Amino acid sequence: MRSKRRQLINVGIWAAVCMLAAAMLLAGYAASASGAQPTALQAKSQPWSDKSRPDKPPEGGPLVEKPLEGKPLVEKRQPDSRLRFEIPSRPQLLRQLQPPPQQDSRELQLQDMLLLLLLPHMEHELAKGYADVLKSPPMLYPYYVDVVNTERLNGFRGFSLRIVLDAVPTVGPHIAVGEDKFTFDISPIADVKLVRYEHVKGPDPSSFPPNYKDLLK
Repeated sequence: MRSKRRQLINVGIWAAVCMLAAAMLLAGYAASASGAQPTALQAKSQPWSDKSRPDKPPEGGPLVEKPLEGKPLVEKRQPDSRLRFEIPSRPQLLRQLQPPPQQDSRELQLQDMLLLLLLPHMEHELAKGYADVLKSPPMLYPYYVDVVNTERLNGFRGFSLRIVLDAVPTVGPHIAVGEDKFTFDISPIADVKLVRYEHVKGPDPSSFPPNYKDLLK
């Protein structure tokens, strides 16, 4: 008896649902025939009309949706002025002792090879020179080094030479921390010898972006 009652109740519920759905569909069709707005159920079941659907694609082209009139698809944000920071270019960093090279040459290649060999000696000295003002040693790149002067110390074809370099060490995304000058003697006897190290200037806390000021002590 109980099972038959449950079956009858289920049949009654399904019949009521079907009648309700049929009534909603009939009401929707009647409204569209009279010019009224379609119901939500009809709107979901109807295909796009020519006015509401996206632009028809050209032959072989992709389907392109129309942007909403008066409203941009993506809202443009104004950049925060506090985050603007221009990394200084090379002419602002160095003292313009000589113009930067515009084309390659054999002399420039030999100079760059020499700078690559001297960089470890320079970075070792910079780590000591900036230990009191920076939490980590600065980096030095060969394109931030200028050759100020070279000379032979023992005459023509003598192999005791001296070179003076002007360098700008950096931290983070090429943030200049100062200016330093190095004088090296290069010879078969002394190999590479640092004759003089001079810290010219820096670092300037005002030149650091806000998110890199924690690198300073």
